[in-house]
Amino acid sequence: MTPIYGEKLVGQNYIVRPGVYGIAFDSEGRVALVKVPYGYHLPGGGIEEGEDHLSCLEREFLEETGCAVEIGAPITISRQYTYSERSENYYELVGHFYLAKINEKRITPIELDHELEWHTVDDALTLLSLEYQIEAVKLAWRQIL
Repeated sequence: MTPIYGEKLVGQNYIVRPGVYGIAFDSEGRVALVKVPYGYHLPGGGIEEGEDHLSCLEREFLEETGCAVEIGAPITISRQYTYSERSENYYELVGHFYLAKINEKRITPIELDHELEWHTVDDALTLLSLEYQIEAVKLAWRQIL
């Protein structure tokens, strides 16, 4: 059963947005987050037409961090219903979460307002705003312990 977060409001049209996210830990047990002007999220993002999970996550890591990534075991698939004030749309986010290992920096990130940061798991759980990402980090952390 797919975990569902948030409340689906009756009468609202939701844009379904499938995405792939990597949960990467460093040797000190810190988790990688991407800082953007409006907060923090896990590295990753929306699947473009014709992309599989691996190619999407590789592209997103390069765009957001400039780093190559190795994709590991799947963690979970979950959904979140949310409203975006920035776009003024309702979304049904479908997240596919994987363990990931960040490798060397290959390029200058394309998304210049995105910054890779490493945080303790406890800090990450307070910085992330989307519950489905918070729960995925908790699951990943339990899996690597």
